[in-house]
Amino acid sequence: MHEALRVFNKKSLILLLILCVINMGIFILCADPGKNITKTGEELDSYIQRYPAFLDKTITSSRVRSNMKLYGEGFAADYLKKSMDSYTALKDIEVRTGDNRGLVLYFQYHLTELFVLVFILWIVMDFFTERRKGLDKLVRSTPNGRSVLFVHRILIIAAASVFATFLMYGSTLLGLTVTLGMDDITRSIQSIPEFMKCTYRISISEYLLLSWLIKAAGFMFAGILMYVILGIFGKFVSYLLTGALVVFEIAAFMILDPVSSLNAFKYINIYTLIKTEDFFNNCIYLNIFQRAVPGLKAVMLVFGSLTLIMAAVGFFVHAKMYVRNFGAGEKLLGCFRKLAEKIGLCRPLMFWECRKVLVIQGAMLVFAGLIAVHIFMSYRYEYIYPVDAMKKLNYMTYHGEITEELYQDLENEMTGIIEAGERLAASLEEAMKKEKRNEMQVRSLNELIASNNMRRAELEDVAAQVRTGYEYSKRTGRNLWLIEPF
Repeated sequence: MHEALRVFNKKSLILLLILCVINMGIFILCADPGKNITKTGEELDSYIQRYPAFLDKTITSSRVRSNMKLYGEGFAADYLKKSMDSYTALKDIEVRTGDNRGLVLYFQYHLTELFVLVFILWIVMDFFTERRKGLDKLVRSTPNGRSVLFVHRILIIAAASVFATFLMYGSTLLGLTVTLGMDDITRSIQSIPEFMKCTYRISISEYLLLSWLIKAAGFMFAGILMYVILGIFGKFVSYLLTGALVVFEIAAFMILDPVSSLNAFKYINIYTLIKTEDFFNNCIYLNIFQRAVPGLKAVMLVFGSLTLIMAAVGFFVHAKMYVRNFGAGEKLLGCFRKLAEKIGLCRPLMFWECRKVLVIQGAMLVFAGLIAVHIFMSYRYEYIYPVDAMKKLNYMTYHGEITEELYQDLENEMTGIIEAGERLAASLEEAMKKEKRNEMQVRSLNELIASNNMRRAELEDVAAQVRTGYEYSKRTGRNLWLIEPF
């Protein structure tokens, strides 16, 4: 209890609140309703109508290929059979239309994971306060300074993971509600086009709760792993090991094919576990000894076991061994230093300054965080087509929700352009009929007509989208936004 009160102090809570505010602020800044985030209007209605046909086609295709026995008795055959059963269980599911823009942007926004990891790392680093002050041997000599203290710290990591996850993602949902609004979340998750291939019979609200719990489990595993590695190797070697692990995990996720024989390394992956949505927006089965094993269940079982193993290793190291004397990494570094001295490899002052700033003072983590922020803020907007400066100006002029007022303003401008074109054409025809034509006047009228036609063509793109959106809103009662193609 005392350790929990020491760790969850004012500094920790203020840091968490600051991270929540920054997280929500960045999400609000990036939540632009004018972007083509997901299907809306006619496209969404078409998806809702075609979803039962998609299920029938998928089930029929899997059944036909399974009956043809083209894949023998291996993973592919088992995958076809189990995926067919999974989609057959969704036959009577109901999908309903709604405003999915905010939810899809929430699913694509992964900066929150970084903020939670920062808070968990802060908690873990606070456990080593006595080591930094040289009091670790004194603490370990007390009655509760070994096994009891370690168990308390594991429970603190678990509580911090759950608390930070719910608070941080709650702030993201609050930002979503403020900017884009949250539609009915009792709809099935398949009502969102991005989750068309989901094989779970859950609602959007159930998905949000499940994803938070899974993410919290992933953060807890990451925290325990970092705590154990830091306890064994110290800061420098731990950073190297953690960096190598992160690179390997992300590379495995990006490189491996979902149906390859090594797809277990793609999904039994802490990056995938924290990211979470890959288990829900696809039909995921892992290739385990040529059998198709449900992906989410297998991953949770593996990471649950690994969490217990890491906790047991940490308990042994913390309760039975003096950490400062158990430094394999330090021994390797010592051997390297002796070798460097023998061959005359002298490290300059710049090396020690860089080590002090980047490693000891943690500037490397700041740089890594900034790079991660840059990567996570690269949203997957679907740009319709490139536009020039004038088209961009037109979209900015009529930016926003397509209402009757906006529709009337645009129609009035289009009418003015058409009437101006007719007047210019009449003036040109009259000038051409004169016996003594004024060539300068004719040239000027031609330039004005060309400019008017160009203005009309530039505005037609906006007008077409506004007319379609206005007709849709009159028919359904739901207003759309003008989508910017840039």
